[in-house]
Amino acid sequence: SSRVLWTLAVTQFVDKYRRFRVTDGELEGTIPKTKQVKMPQALRQVFDPVNSSQMEVNQLRIRAAIDKHKTAENDTGSTTVQIAVLTEKINYMTQHMSAHHLDKSSAKGMVAMVNQRKVLLKYLKKKDFDAFWKISKELGIRTM
Repeated sequence: SSRVLWTLAVTQFVDKYRRFRVTDGELEGTIPKTKQVKMPQALRQVFDPVNSSQMEVNQLRIRAAIDKHKTAENDTGSTTVQIAVLTEKINYMTQHMSAHHLDKSSAKGMVAMVNQRKVLLKYLKKKDFDAFWKISKELGIRTM
């Protein structure tokens, strides 16, 4: 009976603070100061990215790449940001393909992402060579 009440209390508390789950500072396991909420240690562990699903971890990595490479406040579509996001997706797909080597549809999607990144890198090389060189170094991309 007390266990049921405790479980009910925890689920109500989790539902109350669920809206704070995906935030900008979450990659480090913390909620930004503007959205900071006093939570018990057990709930902090529940909301910690270590306990997240792979899809949520990928979204956090993509958000971190966008934040790192953006040129303006709402920049999500510049060439450098697109290259960084594609690189994160390619890195995940590389891990996925090493575990699931018979997954042909994922392999096809990964090849498409690599080709799209190649086109964006070629464009950036023509347009702004310094930015091309910088992003290639930061992301560990072999230059053409």
